[in-house]
Amino acid sequence: VRNARVDASDARMLYQRGSFVGTKNSGSFCLSGGVVDIGLSLSASWERYHGAHGPIFYDTPNATIENLAVLNAGDAISFKNNNPNWVFRNSYVRNAGDDFVESDRYSSGTVDNV
Repeated sequence: VRNARVDASDARMLYQRGSFVGTKNSGSFCLSGGVVDIGLSLSASWERYHGAHGPIFYDTPNATIENLAVLNAGDAISFKNNNPNWVFRNSYVRNAGDDFVESDRYSSGTVDNV
């Protein structure tokens, strides 16, 4: 869905295994609000953290993530393939055991008040 905005301000998303998947092939996507709790404990292995992500964005240029809490994840936010100009703002991250923001393809973006 292009130019979509998801108001998740009252949502609490719990994932005990794997990752929370965000978007693929979307332009100008905005995820606003909510809590994503992947559920990893502080004693989890690095291998477990490495494979457990918060929201993941594939081919989603101009994505905005705001007012979101990401808890107990390997990567709090992941940008994969063609995600220039992302914004991650006014959010909270706790216990991100691998990357705070993963952008292995070097997509440029802005972190503000996280």
